[in-house]
Amino acid sequence: MNKNCAACCSTIEGDDYFKCSRCSDFYHHLCLNYYASEDISNELKVCWLCPSCINKQPKGDNSNSLIRPSTPTGLADITFTATRRKPQNKQETASVSFCSECVSRSDIKEMISNEMKKAFQVCLAEFNKSLNTQLENLNEKFSEIKGSIEFMNNQFELFKSNVHANNEELKVLKKKNELLRSEVNSLN
Repeated sequence: MNKNCAACCSTIEGDDYFKCSRCSDFYHHLCLNYYASEDISNELKVCWLCPSCINKQPKGDNSNSLIRPSTPTGLADITFTATRRKPQNKQETASVSFCSECVSRSDIKEMISNEMKKAFQVCLAEFNKSLNTQLENLNEKFSEIKGSIEFMNNQFELFKSNVHANNEELKVLKKKNELLRSEVNSLN
């Protein structure tokens, strides 16, 4: 049975791999930053979960955590503290602010909305550009077809007028032929 690493998609050879106990995917030790010098127990190997399955696990209660802005690494030792107070009325419940550094849900919603609008506008502009290019190509082809149809129409009209002239000449020749026959008959 071929074992392929779920991280790098290459074939796993030897025993340098972990197998997820939930999804049964295989991973190279190096793809997981695991080095052979580190010892891992058999119990841990049996219940090991891959990064995808770990991310799918339900998280614990985070109702007490705050949304904080990301800090540069130089400021990582700074801690943000906040004290909660109980809202005094219903209107205040929706607008409780824990600290001036926090980002509210409505701010996040507005930021996401703005980013989505920008992305949509970029996609729409690219779509319009592509559509306009294709329409220009179609217009050129339709112009060529229109020119061809006009040429064919002119040729048809010329042919039609020639046929009409030939029919008139044929009628005249038929009358002359009848006159000549009648003269031949009278001469006979």
